[in-house]
Amino acid sequence: MQEVVAIKTRHRLDLANDCNPMLAKVEKMTTRRNVLGLLLGAPLAVTRSRSVHGAGPAVHTVSIESFEFVPKIVQARPGDRVMFVNRDIVPHTATGRPRKWDSGELDQGESWTHEVSEIGTYSFYCRFHPTMKGSIVIR
Repeated sequence: MQEVVAIKTRHRLDLANDCNPMLAKVEKMTTRRNVLGLLLGAPLAVTRSRSVHGAGPAVHTVSIESFEFVPKIVQARPGDRVMFVNRDIVPHTATGRPRKWDSGELDQGESWTHEVSEIGTYSFYCRFHPTMKGSIVIR
């Protein structure tokens, strides 16, 4: 089935080339970005992102994959949000230690967001797999 998709894509690009060379260039760029995103496992894990002008809260993404939190340590500021995304094949949780917050069970592809507020270092773990650990450092 993958070969058929590649052939269809190639054919569509050839038609665009015949009609409008600029359109063909845009389609090729878009296709390359999509393929690159698939190869890299997009969306990529982001550890820190500020709003355009740096005024708003950041969203930090922690990916759960291969029975690990990636990254293990998140640097944040009060008001920022930490989004946990399960990219593993089994369910996991993101649970604060002591158990002040808990994502509940996150199945593959599900996410949960936690807003951080108080300065300090906070540990978290997976209730199903207690050896999975990480921390949030709020400054």
